[in-house]
Amino acid sequence: CFAPRPGIGNLRAGVDIDSDGNLWVADNQNHRVLRYPIQGNGIPSFEPDLVLGQPDFYSNNWSSQPSGMVHPTAVRVTDTGVVYVADTNNQRVSVFEPPLTTGMDYTRVLPDSPTYPSGLAIGPDGSLWVTDRGSNDIIRYVNETVQVVITGSDDQGGVGIDQDGNVFAAGWIQQSVIRFPPPGFTQDTTVLQGP
Repeated sequence: CFAPRPGIGNLRAGVDIDSDGNLWVADNQNHRVLRYPIQGNGIPSFEPDLVLGQPDFYSNNWSSQPSGMVHPTAVRVTDTGVVYVADTNNQRVSVFEPPLTTGMDYTRVLPDSPTYPSGLAIGPDGSLWVTDRGSNDIIRYVNETVQVVITGSDDQGGVGIDQDGNVFAAGWIQQSVIRFPPPGFTQDTTVLQGP
């Protein structure tokens, strides 16, 4: 389901768990986001119950239309059920508001969307952080308005925010995890370094 065809690489599948315990997966190669409902035993179902980016569970065509996606790499769901998708090759962060239905159009696109959004995180204060592998920036949105831009931060992939507001970003080029502490968000340490 998530694996590229033989000979095709560049697999990315971002995941999130919503406040109800459902598993969300950005299925990069099939141009969609899937929701797997939590079962009574606390384990997500093997069958998704919702798809965004495609009209059904069997299609896998890319599209720049409001109901489509092109290689999404990350998904985050707020406590109120709003879904943010890093629709990377459409160069936008798509926003889906409840009620959610299979194949629905996005509700809106995040203003000032990054060039190539690749990672998403929701901070403890509810702010949305987006990594942009096109500009090598990490962008913080508060109420969907740009508040902070961390520049020159490597070709970022995933991003995470701890309870103290520290930003941790995974760099693909240098194979490292870097910390940017508040309030200035200036890189202060490399937490992990690859070979």
